[in-house]
Amino acid sequence: MVDTGAAQTLISQDAVDDIGIKVSGGDEVVTSYGIGGKEHAFVKAIDRVKLGEFVVDNCSLDFTSFQYDDINGLIGLDLLLI
Repeated sequence: MVDTGAAQTLISQDAVDDIGIKVSGGDEVVTSYGIGGKEHAFVKAIDRVKLGEFVVDNCSLDFTSFQYDDINGLIGLDLLLI
């Protein structure tokens, strides 16, 4: 889901477990505040993000446990403004 009100992109931890993106002891942990409340996330450096024709190489993304079953992530301004 594209969220133009979100400063940061948040991706569901459950959505990336199968490709090996998991929290580890050295990960930075950040806290985000929004309309849905407070979210804690871990930050990972990612080689490539591809959404259709849109591609971003070498970026950092936040991963969290989403409280919504029908949303795997929110694409925020950090990716939209690249």
